[in-house]
Amino acid sequence: MPLLFFVLEVKRQQGLTIERWDGIDGYLVKDLLADSRFPDMPTIVTYSKQFAQPNNWGTNYGSRIRGYFVPQQTGPHSFSIGIVTNPFL
Repeated sequence: MPLLFFVLEVKRQQGLTIERWDGIDGYLVKDLLADSRFPDMPTIVTYSKQFAQPNNWGTNYGSRIRGYFVPQQTGPHSFSIGIVTNPFL
């Protein structure tokens, strides 16, 4: 059986990468982590300048938002997460 390789195009742009894996049953992070496509083969890859997913984005999916924070100045910075069920940071 031949091996198939998938190459995702990586864009260098300002903002965050949002990845979504469709067909994830359940709502626990472990359901996404157990999927054979995670983390290398998301169904959708998009980019955003906001740390948020689109509203009404679908059902039965798992997602990941990632990026780097580069502060404009030195000093303390606070981070928080708000989600309906089972966040994982």
